[in-house]
Amino acid sequence: HGDDKAEPAVVPNWRRPPPTALTMVRFTLVPIIMVLIDRVVALSTGAGSAGSSAGLEAAKTALLRTALVTGRGAWARPAERRALSELVSSLEDEARSTELSELGTASVDGTWELIASDLEPFRASAFFLALASRVESDLRRGASTAALSVHRLATSASEVERTAWNIEGGTLKSLVQLKVGSVPSLPLALEGVVVSSASMRSLDAPTSSVSSKWEITLTDTSVHRNRLKYGLPQESGLTPFENDSWLKFISGQVAPSGEIFSSALGKSPTAILDITLVGEDVLIARVPDLDKDSYFVFLKSDLESSPWGDVMDEIDERDKEGQSRSLLGSAAALGMLNPFFSRRARGEM
Repeated sequence: HGDDKAEPAVVPNWRRPPPTALTMVRFTLVPIIMVLIDRVVALSTGAGSAGSSAGLEAAKTALLRTALVTGRGAWARPAERRALSELVSSLEDEARSTELSELGTASVDGTWELIASDLEPFRASAFFLALASRVESDLRRGASTAALSVHRLATSASEVERTAWNIEGGTLKSLVQLKVGSVPSLPLALEGVVVSSASMRSLDAPTSSVSSKWEITLTDTSVHRNRLKYGLPQESGLTPFENDSWLKFISGQVAPSGEIFSSALGKSPTAILDITLVGEDVLIARVPDLDKDSYFVFLKSDLESSPWGDVMDEIDERDKEGQSRSLLGSAAALGMLNPFFSRRARGEM
């Protein structure tokens, strides 16, 4: 057996020399380099856009999840508020870096349901957007957030259920679904949708960019789908009832809030919106006139299958039959604008 080759000796692990620095670098960097090469190849072959879309969808999912558990941001703790703000900013950055060819038929037109904000949901109303903008520019910088938060405390017997925008043909209609309670322990509540209408004017040159700047001008406010809910004692016990006919006459009335606003301010009630479209189904709006860079995030909704379809049908019916001026609504608008009237009376505006 002299021609047989000897088997190589197996060196026990404990006797093997430690790995050299070159070996460590090799085993550390090679996988990283391979990943980078794969990434470059993917980008060069067009697969990068798919990765961008995946990142966009992941950011949307994270935002939706956080918005859900924080009640549109209303219940968010400081850490959650920061997380929401960062997610919104990342969505805007992702959207702006997306190729225009990937936008499809994205447009501001449509029905948009509010899903997240760092402000109270009712402040997405065109009325309160114009009011806050004028408070900032004509009364005191930084005062609108505190003043409207106090207003929410004063109306704490009411509940803001859902908020949406309907944008069509250069008109923005904000829809705020409210439930207004009465004396505590009295089983009586009024439900309705407050609709504030505003004209929209683009401040940008015609472009297919995902970001655009708009000026809205408040025109009028009305209340629709009014329903009275109450409870009455019956033989079987206290029974809930609701009636949607007793207050139907209110739906045909309009408060000329824009006109009232103009008389208080001496100028048109306007607000500036910076809008970013994230794909075809998410709209982010910021209001640069406010004391901070606050945001409203909306998800596109199907008008016919949402509760807003009945509201828009009622508005169309009202417009066909003719509308009357709402004294109650006008009085409410005057009350909200009292600080402006006071300043004009003193010659401060």
